[in-house]
Amino acid sequence: LRINFSFRKFGNSFILFLLIFILLFLLPWLNADHPQDNSELPVFCAPHAPTLRRGQKIKIMTYNIQFLAGKNYVFFHDVPDLSGKNSVVDTKDVLATADGIAQVIIDETPDFICLQEIDDGSRRTGYVDQLKLLLDRLPSEYCCYTSAFYWKVKFIPHPKIFGSLGMKTAIISKYKIDRAVRRNLPTLPLNFFLSQFSGKKLILQAFLPVDDGSQLSVMSTHLDAFT
Repeated sequence: LRINFSFRKFGNSFILFLLIFILLFLLPWLNADHPQDNSELPVFCAPHAPTLRRGQKIKIMTYNIQFLAGKNYVFFHDVPDLSGKNSVVDTKDVLATADGIAQVIIDETPDFICLQEIDDGSRRTGYVDQLKLLLDRLPSEYCCYTSAFYWKVKFIPHPKIFGSLGMKTAIISKYKIDRAVRRNLPTLPLNFFLSQFSGKKLILQAFLPVDDGSQLSVMSTHLDAFT
């Protein structure tokens, strides 16, 4: 019995396997965000933030701002056959839409604002932190906020995206927020490779103290995203 074993052939096969593993598994995994369920999130509050009073009336606004794109675009994902012609938003339109949405909020004067589709670090909107854009345009009484990404990928090779994508939900409040937590929701049933480029749906939950020692929980989500 003769056994011929070629270390060179084995080495080449191993290197090929390693390259395939890196391309299909390691790089996509490192490219994507992997947020932990029930993880504590940063809360930003001004020192003068007031505390909710027991029995007071509150007004809540929920607003999908469509990454401040405005009404002058038809994106590839806006039509059933993915044939929409637009993929990038001009900065002047982002700023103009931020002005308009901030004015709607000011006119409505809600106590809490739940926002969806806020871009932060996305190529399509010039990598701008859109939450900061809105906060800069709102009165100082909106003194507390928290946010969480539900789509964060360093690079998506889709020809209509071809770059980074970051999208968040946020809660802005006139009242003190004690803490905030991320609650992960089920993801789409995709294979490992595609799932690294997909969004990670969530519920953003903020806890606000009340002057009688109890708490109010405010939650924001985007249930119909990525379906």
